[in-house]
Amino acid sequence: MSLEDCSRRSWGTNNCGIGDEVGVSCKPNLHIRLVGGSTSRRGRVEVTIDGSHWGTMCDDRFNNNAAKVVCRMLGYPTSNARYNTSVSRGTGPIFLDEVNCTGSETSLLLCKHNRWGDDDCHHDEDVGVVCA
Repeated sequence: MSLEDCSRRSWGTNNCGIGDEVGVSCKPNLHIRLVGGSTSRRGRVEVTIDGSHWGTMCDDRFNNNAAKVVCRMLGYPTSNARYNTSVSRGTGPIFLDEVNCTGSETSLLLCKHNRWGDDDCHHDEDVGVVCA
């Protein structure tokens, strides 16, 4: 989950020279969907980064600004996007928690949030959104 989890030499110990530097650019592709709603523009928010393992989001810190980001990601209007607490409970993993957005982000991954899969929630805290 983190470079800190990898085995390595002690800090500052290496046999590298000029030209041995490395750079990394990571941009996971977040996929999102609304499920269990009465229309395609409302429902429980589910997310995945691998396209096959879907999970829910916890409502901790989630608000209407985050709902705008969800709707923007789905290509829906954001002017009246709102957080919805009355959604069916999901099953499986809860992937995102403590999501805090300004409302201008183009992806939930650009909002502040816990590490992927790090949550203290239950499915009675699953996030729902209405895009209107």
